[in-house]
Amino acid sequence: MGIITLISVFTPAIYFDEIAITEYYWMWGLYYNYILGYGSNTLLIPLEQPSKYMIPIFLSGIFSALIIFLCSLALIASANKVRLGKKDPKDVSNSWIGLGIVLIFSSISYIIATGITMNNYVEYVFSQLPYYYTVPDIWDVYNPGFGIFGPFIGAASSIIIGIASKKIKPREVVQKVEESKLPIIYPQTDEISNNFHYCPECGQKVLYKEGKFCRYCGFEFKF
Repeated sequence: MGIITLISVFTPAIYFDEIAITEYYWMWGLYYNYILGYGSNTLLIPLEQPSKYMIPIFLSGIFSALIIFLCSLALIASANKVRLGKKDPKDVSNSWIGLGIVLIFSSISYIIATGITMNNYVEYVFSQLPYYYTVPDIWDVYNPGFGIFGPFIGAASSIIIGIASKKIKPREVVQKVEESKLPIIYPQTDEISNNFHYCPECGQKVLYKEGKFCRYCGFEFKF
């Protein structure tokens, strides 16, 4: 989403492309034109004549371009932190939504401001042509480029992802339970033999609690 808006800053915002004339305007002030038979020209908008009309066009776009550029960097940086696991998506969801709203307002302000300033320029251009009796609107002459569409696409993506991130359940951390290292207690010999032992004299099986003497041979047990 941030990359889309960043790309849009470096692509033309409005353009005019006919057989003999081609014009491109970047939001941040770059201007390119080509006139058949006269060649091409690339320069910054404020340096183009007449400056009376070109400087307002430049000012109407440079602030919006700067805001969109900074928002793009902020989106890329926060998305990279989420990708690396340094941030949880929920922690940056509000900033993504906020940046998306800022992108939308910046793009709309550019469209409105440029529409006003460019209409004055279009009126000047067509006033030099006596066979035109009505001055067209800017959008009847120029077409919006990706420099205008891109921020809206990036803003919509940022807001949608930000809202979706709020509904993501936190990651469940699986903790490994260490195996018990308690000492193994072995039962007594008499428990293993079910409380029986053997008389060392006659070898008969005798209950442990029967007494101190073997009931078979009378041997005295020494406990």
